[in-house]
Amino acid sequence: MATAKEAKEVLKRFYIETPSWAYGNSGTRFKVFAQPGVPRDPYEKISDAAQVHKYTGAAPAVAMHIPWDKVDDYAKLAKHAKDYGVYLGTINSNTFQDDDYKFGSVCHFDKKTPAGKNSVKAKKMKVFGPIVRTPLVQLKMIFDFMNLVVEAKMMIVSKMNSSAAINTFLRTRQGLKVTSPEGYVAVDHLTGGAVKLVDRLGFSQANFSPDIIKGWER
Repeated sequence: MATAKEAKEVLKRFYIETPSWAYGNSGTRFKVFAQPGVPRDPYEKISDAAQVHKYTGAAPAVAMHIPWDKVDDYAKLAKHAKDYGVYLGTINSNTFQDDDYKFGSVCHFDKKTPAGKNSVKAKKMKVFGPIVRTPLVQLKMIFDFMNLVVEAKMMIVSKMNSSAAINTFLRTRQGLKVTSPEGYVAVDHLTGGAVKLVDRLGFSQANFSPDIIKGWER
């Protein structure tokens, strides 16, 4: 069992990744409300994100959105972020706004019409073009690092599962099944911050498996 001091040292390394679109105009699902001083381009969004990190010390990464944050020179954008003390984080693609995605995401297109296929393929290249041009060695390093993070998380989840005092159950077609908790939340009582650790495979199986009886089923 970790001591309070050890837990605080770990939490000091905890950070959040703010989304670039959060620095733009926002509103409700029905209307976007214009505000004065809103960033006009990705560079200004990063400058605003740098201010958030400056005053919180816990937001060094900025998630980008393509094509909303599309620029001609991504190396220049990355350097701009570095100069401001932050860095580019997750790259999100727009796979929901256009009519091409009516029946699915970027992987779906209407095979019956060449125009539909070509339209979505062109959009896919806008999103994945920079990734495709990334050297394979760098891409492998990214995925290797991601796998290490997942393994470290699952080590913690596994330890927590083995020390759980109360078992949880799922209703299946064959009866009740003992299962691990959905996840665990670590809370910093000094700042109120929290981080949730979830076994994604177990979570998906519990929510999407046809063998599991959901709460809304009779």
